[in-house]
Amino acid sequence: MELLIAMAVVLLALGMLAMLGTQQRRADQRLSERRSAARWAEATLQQLRQSPGQSPGHAPGEVPGQVKAMLPSTVAADVTPLGNMDAAPGWRWVKVTCTVGRTSAEMVGVVPVSHVTGKEVAP
Repeated sequence: MELLIAMAVVLLALGMLAMLGTQQRRADQRLSERRSAARWAEATLQQLRQSPGQSPGHAPGEVPGQVKAMLPSTVAADVTPLGNMDAAPGWRWVKVTCTVGRTSAEMVGVVPVSHVTGKEVAP
């Protein structure tokens, strides 16, 4: 009888360890996605600042082609103009949102006006 109770306690402890290991892997995955999304949002904003001009056929809210080409297929990016906030002449404030998996990250910065099209949203 005591042997059965001891085995049940050991099995319960093993089950709890397995469950904690699974939760740790999920948390690591979410953290990795969060960090990756933030890095890609920053890289997208930086590329928009450095790119020479807008791609032909650039649709509202869409990332220009030369910037989209640098993003891996697992990353979705969106560029949204932010109202008529004051920026240097020829530059506009935008919000860049990058999504990796189920996690998104946003960055706000200024980019050349040639990269800004579509609806403006209030900041």
